[in-house]
Formats: sequence, C-alpha cells, structure tokens
Amino acid sequence: MDAVTRTLREGFVAEVAVMPSPPGASSTGVPPELLRKLLASYGLVILRGLRLAPSALAAFSQHLGVPQPHPQQGPFPAHPDSRYVQVVRSRTDGSAEPYTWCWHTDSSSRLNPPRYTLLQAAALPETGGDTLFADMVSAYRHLPPHWKHLLEGAVGIHVHPLWGGTARHPVITMLPDGRQALYLNHVAMSGIESPRGTHGPGLIDSLIAYATQEDFVYRHCWGPDEILAWDNNTVMHRATPLLPGAHRVMHRLAVASPQPH
Repeated sequence: MDAVTRTLREGFVAEVAVMPSPPGASSTGVPPELLRKLLASYGLVILRGLRLAPSALAAFSQHLGVPQPHPQQGPFPAHPDSRYVQVVRSRTDGSAEPYTWCWHTDSSSRLNPPRYTLLQAAALPETGGDTLFADMVSAYRHLPPHWKHLLEGAVGIHVHPLWGGTARHPVITMLPDGRQALYLNHVAMSGIESPRGTHGPGLIDSLIAYATQEDFVYRHCWGPDEILAWDNNTVMHRATPLLPGAHRVMHRLAVASPQPH
C-alpha cells in the first residue's frame, strides 16, 4: 500500500501519509485516482511525506488536468526548471506580499481560472508562515437565508489588482455532486451583480467575514515534505505575515479547468 488516508475535517480537509518510494522509483506513492477521488469530496488534501522537484511537480499536476503557465507580470516569477511552477518568495525583510495576506481564490480574474492549486514549501522559517483555508461549501450551507436569496443568480466581477483583466463568475458555484459553494476573492472582486441589484465592497466584505469565521477555517502549519492540493471552487485561502527577518519560499502550480459553474 502506497498511502494512508485520514479525515482531518469532514468534507473539508483530508490527509494522505505517503509511504517512501524505493530509490529510483518513478511513482510518487500517491495513486492519481486517489487524489482525484479525495478532491471530489474534500476541498483541501494534504500530502505528507512527499517532496517533488519543480519539473516532477508539474508532471504530477497533470493527473488533475492541464497545468497553467504563469504570466510574466507580477512579483512571483516562474521557476527556471518549469514555466508552470511559480516561485512565491517572501521579501528580504521577512514580510509576505501584502495581497497574499487577504482572503482570495487563485487567479479568479481569468476567464478560465484554475480549478486546482498545488503548493509546496521550498524553504520555511523556524516559526510562522502558516496558510489559512476557508471551507466555502460549509460557509454557503450555513449562510443566512436572506443572503442566499440575494445571491441567487448573482455574478461576481473580478479584476486583477496588478495587471488588470476582468472576468465574471457566479458567486455560488454548483459542484457535480450537488453541493454548492461561495466563490469570493477579497483581492480581486470589485462588485456583485444580482437580479436584486448591484452591490459593492460592503457586501463582499460582509460575505468574506462570514465565510472566514473560525468554524469554517483550517490553519496549516507547514512541514518540510508536504504538498497541498486544493479545489479553488470550494476553498479560499490566505498567507499569514512572517516575523521580521524570516524567510519563506513556496512553489505554486495551478491546474486549468472550465469556469466555475
């Protein structure tokens, strides 16, 4: 058996303990069908005991779909060994890029945003540097009825904060198994249009504050040999600020899919 799975948060976070592969083995120890099955039921999957070189991470991502090359604009360049792997490096003073501290959904300003994101730590600080994840399925399930009514048929307007690009996506996504989730982004959303009117940052702020209550949030404390995979249709996330002088480097990869639906 290559991997052992357990649930950390029902319907939200699953953990896979990856067994070491023999030297020279081509397998990662994670059956592709297992990862796909888990991501169909959980928003976030933690692969513990697995570390991949950038090119291998890009190859591994193809089990979920087509990896997206990263645009050249912005503060995070592509890794020299793979144009699909983005190097997310802390500033030299130990602080993260400010917009990564905000709750967001990756690349939602694209017309075809990534369905999945893979994230791996290349260098970690001694303390801090956690990543927070919000369960948008549970947040929608517990949303007050007046908000559910307001958001029925609503569309979010997403504009990238650095280089523009505008996209419109449903605020409520429908998953193949019938579950529904909120699709929000504190960084990129500029407004919400619904059959009941147009709404600005005030409603967005209120929805995100509701969706990121402690009951809906999982805090991940990074270890050295871990890869996180999550579904951007069901999970929102943010970085936490690093302590002064701390240093962190992450390898991030996005996998393309159809628009949220």
